[in-house]
Amino acid sequence: MYVKNFPKANFSEEDLKVLFEPFGEILSCKVVLELDEAAGESGETKAPSGFGFVSFKNSEDAEKALEAFTTGGDDKDKDQTDFKQLFVCKAMKKADRQKQVKNRTTRFKRMLAR
Repeated sequence: MYVKNFPKANFSEEDLKVLFEPFGEILSCKVVLELDEAAGESGETKAPSGFGFVSFKNSEDAEKALEAFTTGGDDKDKDQTDFKQLFVCKAMKKADRQKQVKNRTTRFKRMLAR
């Protein structure tokens, strides 16, 4: 799964794991890092880039998580409203995602042309 719009600048892989663990067993969890511009010329400090990936052992668990984050799910377990800003979707290869965007754009243009 692809996750973006983390609620805090120092969002860690552990934070991501804790957020998604209630939905099922996680195989891997990754917050993508980028060089921190504020670190100066050394550039050795890495900061979260604001997105990451979560991989579940079972696809059913991923579907549960996706549904909870896209429909709002059951808010009784979410005591932090910051997580409502998260964008969660199925991860796709770049070429597949670009093809999907192109198809949507084409359909939209055809709809406008009517």
